[in-house]
Amino acid sequence: MFNFTLCGRLTEDAKFFQINDKTNKIIFTIAVNHSKDETSFIDCEFWQPLDYPKRGEVILNSYKKGLQVTVAGSAKKSKFIKNIVDDNGLESTKWVEKYEFKVEKFNLPDKKPALTNEELPF
Repeated sequence: MFNFTLCGRLTEDAKFFQINDKTNKIIFTIAVNHSKDETSFIDCEFWQPLDYPKRGEVILNSYKKGLQVTVAGSAKKSKFIKNIVDDNGLESTKWVEKYEFKVEKFNLPDKKPALTNEELPF
């Protein structure tokens, strides 16, 4: 497991998922620009116990598409085998690696509208 801090723009509004009677999660994707031609899209999760709903409600109500946010937390890489069926109907398996980004700290967005392509600094 490793720690991360991300700063970028939300690609869509945050979404809520009820997991069980005690927990839910809120997911959102952040676009992080590395250069003019390179952007990473990072899927983030915020897990919330139902007896502590306020923090998740803040994310759900304020994390809207286009806003710039900064989040921090812990991440881990998992590896698993996935079954694949190609266009000819042939089955095969392959190893898949996935990073999970669990948000533990977050800022409230600046509430400014998203920049248009013409307004971007690069």
